[in-house]
Formats: sequence, C-alpha cells, structure tokens
Amino acid sequence: MMGLYFGKSIMLKEVYKKDIRMSLGATKRLVVSLHDVHPGSLPRIKEQLAWCRRLGVERVTLFAVPNFHGQAELEPSGSCAHFLREAEKAGHEVALHGFYHSSNFAVTGVAAHKMQGWCEGVYTAGEAEFYRLDEQTASGLINRGLEALHACDLRPRGFVAPAWLLSAGAERAVWAAGLEWTCLVNDVRTARGVLLRSRSLCWSVRSAWRRVASLVWNELLFQIMNKNSVLRISIHPPDFSFRMINEQISRLIENALAAGFVASCYGGLVTDHRVAGF
Repeated sequence: MMGLYFGKSIMLKEVYKKDIRMSLGATKRLVVSLHDVHPGSLPRIKEQLAWCRRLGVERVTLFAVPNFHGQAELEPSGSCAHFLREAEKAGHEVALHGFYHSSNFAVTGVAAHKMQGWCEGVYTAGEAEFYRLDEQTASGLINRGLEALHACDLRPRGFVAPAWLLSAGAERAVWAAGLEWTCLVNDVRTARGVLLRSRSLCWSVRSAWRRVASLVWNELLFQIMNKNSVLRISIHPPDFSFRMINEQISRLIENALAAGFVASCYGGLVTDHRVAGF
C-alpha cells in the first residue's frame, strides 16, 4: 500500500541494537515480494512469479495468508499449498502474512482512536488485521498461522502484518513465536535487534486517483531508494490488471538489475546480517 505509515510499534531506540541505513557488504540487494498469496489469488500469483523469472528475478518472497478473509483457506492437499512447496524448493521464500488479512475477525479489546479508525476503514479497506491487537491475541493468530503453514510442509522464517501495520504487542508476539524477521513499509526488523531502513515501493490500484498517485510516488521513491543498497518492491495480485502499473514495475526492476542489484529474499537479508556478526 502506497503512502504514509501510521502504525505504532516498539520504540526503536530501546529495542534495536543496530540501526542500519545501508546494507552490510558491497552487494546491492533487490527484494521483490508477492503479497496476498491464497487459493483465490493463485492464478495471478503464478503469472507474477513467471514474469519475475522472465525479468531475471530468481528469488522472491511470497506472503501467504492462511485463510484470506475467512473464505480462502490454505489446505495442505490443495493446489496453492503445492505451488508454495514447489516455490520453496526452487529457492523462493514463503512468509506468513497475517491470518485472515482482515480486521473484521479480530477481537482486540483495544479501542481505536480517530486516526486508527481512518487507517482501518479508508487507508487499508479493513485489512489492518494486526494494527490494534494486544500481544496475546496476536500471538494466537500468529501461532495458528504458523501451524497452518507447517501443516502444508512450509517453513516460514518471517511474518508480515497486512498493510505493514503492526502494534507493539503484535511485534512482541512475532519474536515470541521464534520468527527471524518482520518488516514494515519503512524498514526490515530482525529478532537479533537489527533495523534495516529501506522503504518499500508499493502500488495502490483501488481507484484511478490512487493509481496516478502511485505512479508519481514510486517514480520519485525509486530515485531515492536505488541509492540504498537494499531496494524493496512489493507487488499485489491486482497490480498487473493495469498496464501503466505493470509497465512501471517492469521498468524499475529492469533498471535495478542493470544497476547491479542482485535478487534476494527477506530471509537472505537476515542471513547476510547474521554472517556479518549482527
């Protein structure tokens, strides 16, 4: 989702021992993620993964939703689970992406202030599932999600909250579950206390004005972020329904690869930092 980040999280200075604006080492990393993978989105996800390969992106992170909106459950014997297993075998990464990808199912006991209500209803169209969760509730959903992916013989190392909106309690639940990384729109965070600053490019296509704003915003953001040594590009299932969005994403990825960026997954970033001693 394009735009500002309104979520609350753990105080960075208190938790993260290393605040890294540039990736360690000389290699520039391009991290492409395909979001909202579930049985209903599978045809589009397959097309997008094939498109990534044609562009030369050999490693992506697939954000899998165990039961999208309560209507698309990931079944171990289903075609979506089979696709994800084959993707893992091919060197791609599978991460847990919420549980329902909807805030309609969460009972939090945490009242929303005015800005939170705007975020949930307008900014995210009701998909900020982990935005107001306390640690206990978030922990229950994360563990259920991990159980669902493990039942499909998948081995996720990371968790990403829908819309990148993660409460402080939910972030604590991520680490308590033994996961290695999470990310927000502005950064990647690891269980070892590393904060890697890199704002993700992302497109919002729900209306014409959002699509136009996304094209302008991401063109400018790419000019900034391609000077960083980690470049993140996030793709959602509907993005390729719009020719100008598709063309821009393709061009930016091609430009990044031509500039020397090497395709990686989020787990690869975590491994890079661990090898370097962080």
